[in-house]
Amino acid sequence: MKKLPVVSRITIITIGMLVHIFLASMVNTVWQDRHVLNHFAYVPLVLAAVWFGKKAVWLALVPGMVPLVLAALGVGHEPLWNDAIRGTFYVAVTFIAGVISDRSRGLRSMARQTKQHLMVAEAKHQELSDMAKEQAAMLAHSSRLAEMGEMAAAMAHELNQPLTGIRNYAGNALYMLEENAGSIDEIKENLELVNQQVDRAAKIIAQMRSLARRAEIDLEPVQINSIIRETLEFLDSQMRLAGVEVVKNLDESLPLVQGDRIRLWLVFMNVAVNARQAMENCENRQLTVTTRYEPDHELPVVIIFKDTGPGFDSGDKLFEPFFTTKAPGKGTGLGLSISHAILHEHQGRIEASNDGGAVFTIRLPHQE
Repeated sequence: MKKLPVVSRITIITIGMLVHIFLASMVNTVWQDRHVLNHFAYVPLVLAAVWFGKKAVWLALVPGMVPLVLAALGVGHEPLWNDAIRGTFYVAVTFIAGVISDRSRGLRSMARQTKQHLMVAEAKHQELSDMAKEQAAMLAHSSRLAEMGEMAAAMAHELNQPLTGIRNYAGNALYMLEENAGSIDEIKENLELVNQQVDRAAKIIAQMRSLARRAEIDLEPVQINSIIRETLEFLDSQMRLAGVEVVKNLDESLPLVQGDRIRLWLVFMNVAVNARQAMENCENRQLTVTTRYEPDHELPVVIIFKDTGPGFDSGDKLFEPFFTTKAPGKGTGLGLSISHAILHEHQGRIEASNDGGAVFTIRLPHQE
C-alpha cells in the first residue's frame, strides 16, 4: 500500500486538531458536554502516534491544554485537576501508541532486511548450486578422461602382444615365400597364427570401444565371477609374460549384483594390473583372486585380490587421486582412485591391507 507523504499526514493531523479545538469551544459554550470532545481528541493523537511514533507525544499537549485555556477564559465546567488528569492520559495514550508504532515499524524494517538477506542468500545459494553443478560436471569429465587414460594404457599394453605376434608370423611367412624356404603347410600355419592374433586384437579393441562408449553408469544384474574371468582372460598374456601365476577361488553360489559390467571390469583390471606391477621385482609372483558370499554382512558380496608383492606403507592414501608408489612414468596414480569412485557409485567399497603382500578387499551389495 502506498504511504501518505509526510506533508499530507501533518495536514490531516492539523485539521483534526483544529476541529478538536473548534468543537471544544462549541461544546463548552453551547452543550456543556465534553464526553464527545474527549473521545474525538484520540483520533488525531493516535494517527500522529502511528505515523510519527513517540515523537508525536508533544502533540498530546494540544488537547491537554485546551481545557486549561477554556478555564482561563472563564468557559470551563470541570475542576482543573480533572483536566490535568485528562491531559496526562492523552500524553500516556499517545506515548504508548507511539512506542507500539515504533516497535511495529522496527519489526517491519527487520522483516524487510531479513527478506532482502534471504533473497541475497537464495541468490548466493543458487550461484553456489550452479557452481557445484559445473564443478561436478567438470569432475565427471575429468574422471571420464582419467578412465579413458587407464583404458588407453591397458589397450596399448595388451595390443602390443598380438601386434608383435602378427609381425613375427607375417615376417616368417614372407621370408618363406621370398626364399622358398618353407612348405605351403608351414606358410599356411603362420598365416593362421596371424589370423588368430588379429582376432585377439579385434577382441581387445571391441572391449575398449564398449568401455569408451559408456558415459553414464548403467546398472543391471551382473555375475561377478563372469566379470572376473573376463578381466583375467584379458590380462592373461601380460600375466604370463610377467611370470605371474593367477589362482582363482571363485564361489559359484555368488548371488547377482546390481552393477555396471564395464565399470566393474575396469575396477578389477586396475587392481589386477597394480598387483602385477607390484610383483615385478619379486621371485614368487602369485595373484590369488577369491570371491565369497557373507550373508550376514551389509555388503555380502566379497572379492579379494591378494598378491605376493612387498605390500605398501600408505594404505590410507592409496585411493587418493595421483598418489602412487610406482616409479616415475610407471603410473598416473588414478587407477585406484577411479576404482574407489566407481565402487562408491555401486554403494560398495574397497579396502587395502597387508598380509604377506597387498590385499584388496572389495565389497558390494547383492541384488534385492
